[in-house]
Amino acid sequence: MNDEAVILVLTPPRLAVCSKVNALGFTATLASDSSGAEAYDHSRTVRYWRLNFLFSLVFFVPILLIKLVPSVRIAQYNADNTMLTIQC
Repeated sequence: MNDEAVILVLTPPRLAVCSKVNALGFTATLASDSSGAEAYDHSRTVRYWRLNFLFSLVFFVPILLIKLVPSVRIAQYNADNTMLTIQC
């Protein structure tokens, strides 16, 4: 094993990635709690899209049922207990 592989194994993965990016000539640092890490919190966006999805389901499910119910075969029985199938 070369020295570079040993260094990557001994350091935490995030620091190893930062050091590799810095070695390529770019600037990479880990976000600390005071450096605006809340900007990466997408909980409001997730909540917004979840509510929109549930709202759309409220209208989609009844329409789906209205569309599918007529296409389902309806079983009816005669007086002699033989089944007739009627397709709407």
